[in-house]
Amino acid sequence: MAGRDPHVTIAGWLGTHPKLYPGKGEHPVPYTQFRIGHTGRQVDRTTGEVTDGPTSWYTVKSFRELALNVAESLRQGDPVVVHGMLRIEDWEGAEGRSGSSAVVYADAIGPDLRWGSSRFSRTGREAPRSPEVEEAELAEAIALHAVPGREPDEEDDDAPVVPLAAGA
Repeated sequence: MAGRDPHVTIAGWLGTHPKLYPGKGEHPVPYTQFRIGHTGRQVDRTTGEVTDGPTSWYTVKSFRELALNVAESLRQGDPVVVHGMLRIEDWEGAEGRSGSSAVVYADAIGPDLRWGSSRFSRTGREAPRSPEVEEAELAEAIALHAVPGREPDEEDDDAPVVPLAAGA
């Protein structure tokens, strides 16, 4: 990735369950992917009324240890803060559809503590482990976080609508 890509920080809500991919073939390291929605709020200066603006959707990808921690820690509907490089990626879908998506390659992801509390704990993963042990751990994590009825390489065509909490 180019060093000129802008870094962004986005606070929003997980619109999809994080999917953990094993990291084979084209992607040699484990990674997770999920969608995050952010709805800005606008204040009408004449009436003082606060209204929700349009919701912007972003795809978030994380890699290696961060990917494993995301799969263990986050669920659809959780409020999160994501920091990373923003890229616009073109895609082609079924039936000849194509488009562009905003993708954040995350450096850091965490819960948004405006909406709840959290207790940090270190993962305790020792370094280095044998490839067999890493493969077994990864297979266990993928099985634990598999999305029923979906293959790990299936992509979401549309982000689901997730109701946002008041004041989001």
